[in-house]
Amino acid sequence: MSTTPTVYHVDLYLGNRYMGGYFPEGHFSSLYIAGAQPPQQLYRVVRTKIQNAREVWLSTTREWNHLNHAHLAIFSQMIYNYPLPTFVQPIYRNGNIVDFCIKHRSLASLPIILVQTAQGLEYLHSRGIIHGRIHASNILIDDDGQARLSDFGLYPIIEPLTGDPFLWWKAPEQLVPTDGAEVLQSFSADIYSFGLTIVEAYTFKRPFVHIRSAFQFLIQLEEDLGLATTIHKPARIPGSLWMIFRACCDPTPERRLSVVRLIALLHRAKSHGGAKGANPKFQ
Repeated sequence: MSTTPTVYHVDLYLGNRYMGGYFPEGHFSSLYIAGAQPPQQLYRVVRTKIQNAREVWLSTTREWNHLNHAHLAIFSQMIYNYPLPTFVQPIYRNGNIVDFCIKHRSLASLPIILVQTAQGLEYLHSRGIIHGRIHASNILIDDDGQARLSDFGLYPIIEPLTGDPFLWWKAPEQLVPTDGAEVLQSFSADIYSFGLTIVEAYTFKRPFVHIRSAFQFLIQLEEDLGLATTIHKPARIPGSLWMIFRACCDPTPERRLSVVRLIALLHRAKSHGGAKGANPKFQ
């Protein structure tokens, strides 16, 4: 005797305003447009299927309800009682940091966007939260042109999924076995990822784009933990930001910049013409 499978749905809200029902299906992340008439709100709905997701989710996200910062993309809704733990996050029409630069055909805004992103990261770190997945796709630009750091703290839930597209932004100590304790995530690893994101934001390409396979990347990284510092300086990146990138990506975690020092240097780079000559030729 066959039974009809239970169909679950998520009710979406914008603040206290009901925006409609969403029926999750497919992969761990989907887009949803709420409202039949403009102005419509675009949402990203994320869920996971790992076995202990509910326990992990509850232990890592309860405190997120109290987060509030101008440069974080705060989750507008979290559903704990749904069979697949789910959160709902607004998506901005400007897209991410790379989308924004391409749309406006300019890199002039990048220094201030990087400052704002680092300020959001400092807020997380001050509350003991490791981002865990910093890269350009997770730096969103809101309707006012302000940076919003998104997807923070999701690594215990999303990373076990098949494959790891974030591999290229990870710090060496996360990927190369050592005699010490295993490092899964850390504040200094966030700084390393931020450094590589500077290069990604200016070039519109993932780090180590010249290395085609993850396997080859891991081999080269094991041979040289300072692989990031061998990247050649792209002409688009101002010298002051290139020095910040290299300081972020020191192979020794203890020698990397603190997030406070990172913000100070980014402010200085912005004040001293970090955006000068930063408009590339767009094809």
